[in-house]
Amino acid sequence: MYRRASLLLALGLLVGALTNQMAVTAQEATATTGESLTLFETTALRDDHGVEVGSISPQQVRVLQTSSIRRGHGEGYRVPMYLISTWLGDKWIVPDNALKGSEEKFDTYLELSHEERVYEDPGLLSEKGMIGKQTAKVLSRWGGRYKIATSNGERWIAPRWSAVTGVKLIQADIQLKAQTKLFSFPNEYDTGASISPQLMHVTAEWQDWYRADSWLGPVWFQNFEPKKYQLFDTFYLYDAPNDNKWTMAAISPQIVETIDRAPGFYKINTWQGEKWIKVPPIENHYAMTDLAQIQKVDEKINIKTIMNLYKGASLGAMTADAIAPQTVQAFEKIDNWYHIKSDWVGDAWIKVDQVPTK
Repeated sequence: MYRRASLLLALGLLVGALTNQMAVTAQEATATTGESLTLFETTALRDDHGVEVGSISPQQVRVLQTSSIRRGHGEGYRVPMYLISTWLGDKWIVPDNALKGSEEKFDTYLELSHEERVYEDPGLLSEKGMIGKQTAKVLSRWGGRYKIATSNGERWIAPRWSAVTGVKLIQADIQLKAQTKLFSFPNEYDTGASISPQLMHVTAEWQDWYRADSWLGPVWFQNFEPKKYQLFDTFYLYDAPNDNKWTMAAISPQIVETIDRAPGFYKINTWQGEKWIKVPPIENHYAMTDLAQIQKVDEKINIKTIMNLYKGASLGAMTADAIAPQTVQAFEKIDNWYHIKSDWVGDAWIKVDQVPTK
């Protein structure tokens, strides 16, 4: 009896801790009224204490507030939670399968490093088989999911392995001036082989990586050329291209010129002499953008929902400000990032998840 009572008390304390955590998180939520969210699966509705009070079927909803809740063991990880309006009043959801915004046109190529599953729908509910490592033609995207052209028609994919977008198909010759390592994918999967200085015929390009046919099959190699980049985020400095060589110093957003390259790192000149910076992760690769990729434009963008403002084209450069629905003037763009004129906070960047009305 005593053991049972102790167990019930422990369970009660655990539930109380979880619901209190959710209640505190909800109070610290950031308003994002008007943002759309598409639920692809039935999702539980919860009150401010985290107690499940019902469920909502797959549909598009409007987000009133956003916050996050911790999951997993130990420190765990944080997942987003959203406050939405329902027939039961305003309730919280923590969806496992949902996407913000809507499908947007995206004309590019996607390089896959491994075999991947493909689906008939963006919710990834109807699996339609597998496709192998390849360069896939992208037709549109929705968040981190892509609609691609396959031999069996249009399919959706959410790469589980390494994948990069922005691959260009080319037919060109590259002169290698030094012994060069061969990789099966840009920045990853060293084949252990290398080639001597020679003229290489290449069939694809991604940043300063090139793909060529070889006795190993298709391989990638890096052909470094000094370039100027706009840093949109703060980058840590390293004494060598190694995570253990962090100097505890950092460089603020600015234009830099690369003078050398190693897997995952660029060498630049700084006030401390020559130092290395890490290549940003794929999902935020515009944080370090080749100046040639920044397009000058003169476009009017019709913003239909409240959107976050950024100091630069980087997910790490978000400000505390947001912009209400209105028409704004853009003067620069990088893919779906737009540099706009703002009278109250100065020039700012927005990330447009939908095709803008110009």
